Amino acid sequence: MAGIGEASVRALAKLEQVLPSRLRPKFAMLKAAVTTLPSNAASVDPQQLTVVSAAIADKRQLSFDYVKADGDAGRRLVEPYRLVDTGRRWYLVAWDVDREDWRTFRADRIATLPAERKKYVPRPLPAEDLADYVQRSVTARLTVTTSSCASTPHRRRGRRRRPAAR
Repeated sequence: MAGIGEASVRALAKLEQVLPSRLRPKFAMLKAAVTTLPSNAASVDPQQLTVVSAAIADKRQLSFDYVKADGDAGRRLVEPYRLVDTGRRWYLVAWDVDREDWRTFRADRIATLPAERKKYVPRPLPAEDLADYVQRSVTARLTVTTSSCASTPHRRRGRRRRPAAR
């Protein structure tokens, strides 16, 4: 999330100050021993997650602009049910009102701050375990993309052979 690194550092500094003196050496050892590996995952604005969380709690529809993996953008109207954090990315599990189906949205592809709309009546979830549902959804998309690339002949994938020298 954007800005979360600085907030984490400030929170840890405050935590260290209020720790009992007997725990401070252990805390210092832990802090000295841990290094964070930079991630190439896109960041998500915490305000965006807050708006989505509030809509989930209030059972209110959301509308937002969404950019698909292929770059196509469009407006979405959804009934949000759960945010899922995979450690690298945030996903929104929601009922897409216009498509009349469940969708999994990558939060970093939500291009505008979502706007709350009218209340909705909750519907049965697509799975009992929404974290597993997101994992299967993401894995299925990766498999389809990989399979379709592997089965596409070279000339159709944009690779061209050089003409023979004369």
